[in-house]
Amino acid sequence: MSRQSVPVYRQLSTALQGRIDAGEWGPGEKLPSEPELVREFGVNRLTVRQALDELERAGAVTIRHGKGTYVSEPATTVEVTIDPGSERWETAGGQWATREDPAPSVVEHVLSFGDSSDREAAGHLGVDPGELLLVRTLLEVHGLGPATAQAGQAVPCDYWLDRRRFGTLPQRWGDGPHLAVVLAREYGVTWVNDWRGFTAASAGLFVAEQLKVRVGTAVMVRDGVSVDPDGTPVFYVRRYALGSRSKYVMRYRPQEERGGA
Repeated sequence: MSRQSVPVYRQLSTALQGRIDAGEWGPGEKLPSEPELVREFGVNRLTVRQALDELERAGAVTIRHGKGTYVSEPATTVEVTIDPGSERWETAGGQWATREDPAPSVVEHVLSFGDSSDREAAGHLGVDPGELLLVRTLLEVHGLGPATAQAGQAVPCDYWLDRRRFGTLPQRWGDGPHLAVVLAREYGVTWVNDWRGFTAASAGLFVAEQLKVRVGTAVMVRDGVSVDPDGTPVFYVRRYALGSRSKYVMRYRPQEERGGA
Protein backbone atom coordinates (compact mmCIF):
# COMPACT_ATOMS: atom_id res chain seq x y z
CA MET A 1 0.00 0.00 0.00
CA SER A 2 2.20 2.80 -1.27
CA ARG A 3 0.29 4.92 -3.82
CA GLN A 4 0.77 8.25 -2.10
CA SER A 5 -2.00 10.09 -3.97
CA VAL A 6 -4.63 7.54 -2.90
CA PRO A 7 -5.68 7.39 0.79
CA VAL A 8 -4.56 4.22 2.50
CA TYR A 9 -8.11 3.24 3.47
CA ARG A 10 -9.14 3.53 -0.21
CA GLN A 11 -6.23 1.32 -1.26
CA LEU A 12 -7.33 -1.24 1.32
CA SER A 13 -11.00 -1.14 0.30
CA THR A 14 -9.99 -1.55 -3.36
CA ALA A 15 -7.81 -4.55 -2.48
CA LEU A 16 -10.60 -6.18 -0.48
CA GLN A 17 -13.14 -5.49 -3.23
CA GLY A 18 -10.83 -7.20 -5.72
CA ARG A 19 -10.62 -10.29 -3.56
CA ILE A 20 -14.41 -10.37 -3.18
CA ASP A 21 -14.82 -10.06 -6.96
CA ALA A 22 -12.35 -12.92 -7.42
CA GLY A 23 -14.48 -15.15 -5.21
CA GLU A 24 -12.06 -15.46 -2.30
CA TRP A 25 -15.06 -14.81 -0.06
CA GLY A 26 -18.46 -15.73 -1.42
CA PRO A 27 -21.88 -14.24 -0.60
CA GLY A 28 -22.63 -14.56 3.09
CA GLU A 29 -19.06 -15.50 3.99
CA LYS A 30 -17.20 -13.70 6.74
CA LEU A 31 -14.17 -11.53 6.00
CA PRO A 32 -11.10 -11.72 8.24
CA SER A 33 -11.45 -9.85 11.52
CA GLU A 34 -10.17 -6.31 11.97
CA PRO A 35 -7.07 -7.48 13.90
CA GLU A 36 -6.31 -10.00 11.14
CA LEU A 37 -6.58 -7.29 8.46
CA VAL A 38 -4.37 -4.99 10.54
CA ARG A 39 -1.66 -7.64 10.65
CA GLU A 40 -1.99 -8.66 7.00
CA PHE A 41 -1.88 -5.16 5.52
CA GLY A 42 0.28 -3.41 8.08
CA VAL A 43 -2.20 -0.60 8.74
CA ASN A 44 -3.89 0.67 11.88
CA ARG A 45 -7.36 -0.36 13.04
CA LEU A 46 -8.95 3.00 12.14
CA THR A 47 -7.82 2.54 8.54
CA VAL A 48 -9.38 -0.93 8.45
CA ARG A 49 -12.66 0.41 9.81
CA GLN A 50 -12.71 3.21 7.24
CA ALA A 51 -12.13 0.69 4.44
CA LEU A 52 -14.87 -1.63 5.66
CA ASP A 53 -17.30 1.27 6.13
CA GLU A 54 -16.67 2.32 2.54
CA LEU A 55 -17.30 -1.21 1.26
CA GLU A 56 -20.55 -1.30 3.22
CA ARG A 57 -21.66 2.01 1.66
CA ALA A 58 -20.82 0.50 -1.73
CA GLY A 59 -23.07 -2.47 -0.97
CA ALA A 60 -20.26 -5.02 -1.14
CA VAL A 61 -20.35 -6.10 2.51
CA THR A 62 -22.64 -6.06 5.53
CA ILE A 63 -21.20 -5.16 8.92
CA ARG A 64 -22.86 -6.98 11.81
CA HIS A 65 -21.70 -5.26 14.95
CA GLY A 66 -20.24 -7.71 17.43
CA LYS A 67 -20.20 -10.50 14.84
CA GLY A 68 -18.02 -9.36 11.95
CA THR A 69 -18.16 -8.29 8.30
CA TYR A 70 -19.85 -10.47 5.68
CA VAL A 71 -20.01 -10.40 1.89
CA SER A 72 -23.42 -9.11 0.83
CA GLU A 73 -25.91 -11.54 -0.66
CA PRO A 74 -26.74 -11.07 -4.37
CA ALA A 75 -29.92 -9.27 -5.36
CA THR A 76 -33.10 -11.25 -6.02
CA THR A 77 -33.70 -11.73 -9.75
CA VAL A 78 -37.13 -11.46 -11.39
CA GLU A 79 -37.24 -12.29 -15.10
CA VAL A 80 -39.58 -10.45 -17.46
CA THR A 81 -39.92 -11.19 -21.18
CA ILE A 82 -40.43 -8.05 -23.26
CA ASP A 83 -40.75 -6.93 -26.86
CA PRO A 84 -37.17 -5.92 -27.82
CA GLY A 85 -38.49 -3.24 -30.18
CA SER A 86 -40.17 -1.43 -27.31
CA GLU A 87 -36.95 -0.57 -25.45
CA ARG A 88 -36.61 3.17 -24.99
CA TRP A 89 -34.73 5.48 -22.71
CA GLU A 90 -35.02 9.05 -21.52
CA THR A 91 -32.27 11.60 -21.06
CA ALA A 92 -32.22 14.35 -18.48
CA GLY A 93 -33.91 16.74 -20.92
CA GLY A 94 -37.02 14.60 -21.32
CA GLN A 95 -36.11 13.53 -24.86
CA TRP A 96 -36.85 9.96 -25.91
CA ALA A 97 -35.06 7.46 -28.13
CA THR A 98 -36.18 4.05 -29.37
CA ARG A 99 -34.69 1.37 -31.56
CA GLU A 100 -36.77 2.69 -34.47
CA ASP A 101 -35.47 6.27 -34.19
CA PRO A 102 -32.40 7.47 -36.08
CA ALA A 103 -29.30 6.53 -34.11
CA PRO A 104 -28.00 9.36 -31.92
CA SER A 105 -24.36 10.32 -31.84
CA VAL A 106 -22.54 7.91 -29.54
CA VAL A 107 -19.04 8.55 -28.25
CA GLU A 108 -17.24 6.06 -26.02
CA HIS A 109 -14.12 7.09 -24.13
CA VAL A 110 -11.85 4.22 -23.13
CA LEU A 111 -10.53 4.70 -19.59
CA SER A 112 -8.53 1.52 -19.08
CA PHE A 113 -7.84 -2.06 -20.10
CA GLY A 114 -6.92 -4.63 -17.51
CA ASP A 115 -7.19 -8.08 -16.02
CA SER A 116 -10.19 -9.11 -13.95
CA SER A 117 -11.09 -12.06 -11.76
CA ASP A 118 -14.81 -11.28 -11.61
CA ARG A 119 -16.44 -14.69 -11.24
CA GLU A 120 -19.90 -13.47 -12.16
CA ALA A 121 -18.62 -12.09 -15.47
CA ALA A 122 -16.62 -15.27 -16.12
CA GLY A 123 -19.70 -17.38 -15.51
CA HIS A 124 -21.80 -15.36 -17.94
CA LEU A 125 -19.13 -15.70 -20.63
CA GLY A 126 -18.35 -19.35 -19.93
CA VAL A 127 -14.62 -18.75 -19.37
CA ASP A 128 -12.16 -19.05 -16.51
CA PRO A 129 -11.72 -15.84 -14.47
CA GLY A 130 -8.08 -15.66 -15.56
CA GLU A 131 -9.18 -15.36 -19.20
CA LEU A 132 -11.12 -12.12 -18.71
CA LEU A 133 -10.28 -8.76 -20.27
CA LEU A 134 -11.91 -5.83 -18.46
CA VAL A 135 -12.48 -2.56 -20.34
CA ARG A 136 -13.73 0.52 -18.51
CA THR A 137 -15.30 3.33 -20.50
CA LEU A 138 -17.45 6.45 -20.33
CA LEU A 139 -20.36 6.48 -22.77
CA GLU A 140 -21.81 9.74 -24.09
CA VAL A 141 -24.97 10.02 -26.19
CA HIS A 142 -25.58 13.30 -27.99
CA GLY A 143 -28.55 14.48 -29.99
CA LEU A 144 -31.17 13.58 -27.39
CA GLY A 145 -31.44 16.87 -25.57
CA PRO A 146 -28.62 18.13 -23.32
CA ALA A 147 -25.28 16.43 -23.98
CA THR A 148 -25.02 13.56 -21.56
CA ALA A 149 -21.44 14.45 -20.74
CA GLN A 150 -22.63 17.52 -18.82
CA ALA A 151 -23.06 17.55 -15.05
CA GLY A 152 -21.71 14.05 -14.60
CA GLN A 153 -24.25 12.48 -16.97
CA ALA A 154 -21.78 10.37 -18.95
CA VAL A 155 -22.43 6.68 -18.29
CA PRO A 156 -19.63 4.58 -16.73
CA CYS A 157 -19.42 1.14 -18.33
CA ASP A 158 -17.58 -2.08 -17.51
CA TYR A 159 -17.15 -4.62 -20.30
CA TRP A 160 -15.78 -8.12 -19.82
CA LEU A 161 -14.59 -10.07 -22.87
CA ASP A 162 -12.77 -13.35 -23.51
CA ARG A 163 -9.08 -12.41 -23.69
CA ARG A 164 -8.37 -15.41 -25.94
CA ARG A 165 -10.75 -14.00 -28.55
CA PHE A 166 -10.27 -10.27 -28.09
CA GLY A 167 -6.80 -10.00 -26.55
CA THR A 168 -5.68 -7.47 -29.17
CA LEU A 169 -8.52 -5.07 -28.36
CA PRO A 170 -6.23 -2.64 -26.46
CA GLN A 171 -4.24 -2.13 -29.68
CA ARG A 172 -7.34 -1.83 -31.88
CA TRP A 173 -9.72 0.35 -29.85
CA GLY A 174 -8.84 4.03 -29.74
CA ASP A 175 -10.86 6.74 -28.06
CA GLY A 176 -14.19 7.64 -29.67
CA PRO A 177 -16.04 4.82 -31.42
CA HIS A 178 -18.56 2.64 -29.61
CA LEU A 179 -17.52 -0.94 -28.86
CA ALA A 180 -20.02 -2.23 -31.44
CA VAL A 181 -18.21 -0.31 -34.18
CA VAL A 182 -14.81 -1.65 -33.13
CA LEU A 183 -15.96 -5.27 -32.92
CA ALA A 184 -17.54 -5.09 -36.39
CA ARG A 185 -14.61 -3.25 -37.99
CA GLU A 186 -11.70 -5.05 -36.36
CA TYR A 187 -13.07 -8.54 -35.74
CA GLY A 188 -16.02 -8.88 -38.10
CA VAL A 189 -18.25 -9.57 -35.09
CA THR A 190 -21.85 -8.39 -34.83
CA TRP A 191 -24.01 -8.99 -31.80
CA VAL A 192 -27.49 -8.75 -30.31
CA ASN A 193 -28.59 -8.38 -26.71
CA ASP A 194 -29.26 -11.78 -25.14
CA TRP A 195 -30.56 -10.41 -21.84
CA ARG A 196 -30.44 -7.28 -19.71
CA GLY A 197 -31.05 -6.88 -15.99
CA PHE A 198 -31.76 -3.86 -13.81
CA THR A 199 -30.59 -3.56 -10.23
CA ALA A 200 -30.68 -0.81 -7.63
CA ALA A 201 -27.23 -0.70 -6.07
CA SER A 202 -24.76 1.48 -4.21
CA ALA A 203 -21.97 3.26 -6.08
CA GLY A 204 -18.66 1.48 -5.68
CA LEU A 205 -15.24 3.09 -5.94
CA PHE A 206 -14.99 3.31 -9.75
CA VAL A 207 -18.59 4.39 -10.30
CA ALA A 208 -18.54 7.02 -7.57
CA GLU A 209 -15.41 8.57 -9.05
CA GLN A 210 -16.83 8.73 -12.58
CA LEU A 211 -20.29 10.00 -11.58
CA LYS A 212 -18.71 12.44 -9.12
CA VAL A 213 -20.82 11.27 -6.20
CA ARG A 214 -20.01 9.80 -2.80
CA VAL A 215 -19.32 6.11 -2.43
CA GLY A 216 -22.60 4.47 -1.48
CA THR A 217 -24.84 6.80 -3.49
CA ALA A 218 -27.84 4.97 -4.96
CA VAL A 219 -27.34 4.09 -8.63
CA MET A 220 -29.10 2.01 -11.27
CA VAL A 221 -27.09 -0.87 -12.75
CA ARG A 222 -28.07 -2.22 -16.16
CA ASP A 223 -26.14 -5.38 -16.94
CA GLY A 224 -26.35 -8.20 -19.43
CA VAL A 225 -24.79 -10.42 -22.05
CA SER A 226 -24.60 -9.80 -25.80
CA VAL A 227 -24.08 -12.70 -28.20
CA ASP A 228 -23.00 -13.21 -31.81
CA PRO A 229 -25.27 -14.79 -34.48
CA ASP A 230 -24.19 -18.26 -33.30
CA GLY A 231 -25.29 -17.50 -29.74
CA THR A 232 -21.73 -17.35 -28.41
CA PRO A 233 -21.30 -14.68 -25.71
CA VAL A 234 -19.34 -11.67 -27.00
CA PHE A 235 -19.26 -9.56 -23.86
CA TYR A 236 -20.84 -9.06 -20.45
CA VAL A 237 -21.53 -5.41 -19.61
CA ARG A 238 -22.52 -3.35 -16.60
CA ARG A 239 -23.61 0.26 -17.06
CA TYR A 240 -24.21 2.61 -14.17
CA ALA A 241 -26.43 5.68 -13.92
CA LEU A 242 -28.04 7.87 -11.32
CA GLY A 243 -31.68 6.89 -11.07
CA SER A 244 -32.75 10.54 -11.20
CA ARG A 245 -31.24 10.87 -14.69
CA SER A 246 -32.36 7.62 -16.30
CA LYS A 247 -35.63 5.91 -17.03
CA TYR A 248 -36.18 2.51 -18.61
CA VAL A 249 -39.60 1.41 -19.86
CA MET A 250 -40.78 -2.17 -20.38
CA ARG A 251 -44.01 -2.72 -22.29
CA TYR A 252 -45.80 -6.01 -21.88
CA ARG A 253 -47.74 -6.03 -25.16
CA PRO A 254 -46.21 -6.47 -28.64
CA GLN A 255 -45.91 -3.38 -30.82
CA GLU A 256 -48.78 -4.35 -33.12
CA GLU A 257 -51.19 -4.66 -30.18
CA ARG A 258 -50.37 -1.16 -29.00
CA GLY A 259 -51.14 0.52 -32.30
CA GLY A 260 -47.79 2.36 -32.46
CA ALA A 261 -45.29 3.72 -29.99
